[in-house]
Amino acid sequence: MTPKEREVIAALWSEKLAQDARGLPKAERHRNLEPASAAGQLTVSVVRRHDCSHGPLAIAAIMRVAEQLGLAIRVEDVVITTDDEAKAIGCLGSPTVLVAGNDVEPGARARTAFGVT
Repeated sequence: MTPKEREVIAALWSEKLAQDARGLPKAERHRNLEPASAAGQLTVSVVRRHDCSHGPLAIAAIMRVAEQLGLAIRVEDVVITTDDEAKAIGCLGSPTVLVAGNDVEPGARARTAFGVT
């Protein structure tokens, strides 16, 4: 994971905590950040094709960074097989890392070329 990706995850986490502290309703949350569970864990999803060799590496890197930052997160390994699934989830390529449903790649939110690649 690059320093920029760590920065993005840390920024999203900070924003989520601030919104939780304010009791902000889901509809008013920036980037639709919301509590992932009653325990307040942030969900990080790795969306990938079944044969993507980078998926397990991404999961390991995410878990390592979360441990280093002392974050309690839930990591989901999401395997997709169709372009419709990719579009529904917001997968631009395999693997795609989503934090609280948002792609960690800068500029990804403006793209719409979803698919299983």
